[in-house]
Amino acid sequence: MLTLSLQRPRRPADDGLSSFLFLWALVPIIFSAFPAQKLPGYILPAIPAATLLTADYLTVSSTLSRVKIALHSLLCAILLVTALIIPFVMMKQAPPFALQIGMTFTGALIAIMVLLMVRREGIRVLHFCNSGPTILAMAFLLRPAAATIDRTQSARAVQARLVELGAAQGTWPFYHV
Repeated sequence: MLTLSLQRPRRPADDGLSSFLFLWALVPIIFSAFPAQKLPGYILPAIPAATLLTADYLTVSSTLSRVKIALHSLLCAILLVTALIIPFVMMKQAPPFALQIGMTFTGALIAIMVLLMVRREGIRVLHFCNSGPTILAMAFLLRPAAATIDRTQSARAVQARLVELGAAQGTWPFYHV
């Protein structure tokens, strides 16, 4: 198996970073498992922690093969492309063909950039390589896609319709809306 001889940064044996990132990723997932109405916003805080945990795992891994680096760069691309597709999935529509081509190109570009940066600069840039696609995905989900997510996943549309009908006063019970 081909392995890269990358210079690893020195870190204390147990600085608590892995435990912190694991708990950061796990708590929002556990928290979102309880409500009957699961909203995408409940999971969003776990995404940065999970990507940094992946980078941390690869950083302290005893061997870092080209396959692991390639899979990691592919995972970064998939994260970004998934964020771009989410609004279309929620609206139950297929993205336009030109946008599908753009998403594919963006994913390939991210994967190649991450792969080249890690191969050129070494393992020390792995956290930075994870941060770029994660920040882009989160920024897209929190800004441009927020209106679509709100329209399809929030009860605000129901509340607006109730106001429109003049029945906004009082408490309204809903079951499996």
